[in-house]
Amino acid sequence: MDMLKKLDSDIELGSMKQFSASLLVEDNTLDALNWTSEFAGRWEDNRTADEVVEDIRGARTSNKEIIISS
Repeated sequence: MDMLKKLDSDIELGSMKQFSASLLVEDNTLDALNWTSEFAGRWEDNRTADEVVEDIRGARTSNKEIIISS
């Protein structure tokens, strides 16, 4: 039982060390969450809106399963 108590203390101490270390590390989380901002901007295309819609509809696939028989 004494071994388990010591183990719990060691685990708790390790968790506190990890938490303390994480507070000291520079946080780049905001940049990671805003990765989509790299793709922001004006859409450049020579097609008309109707042509884009037609291309999108033409590229659609059905959800039917394809069964390959051998």
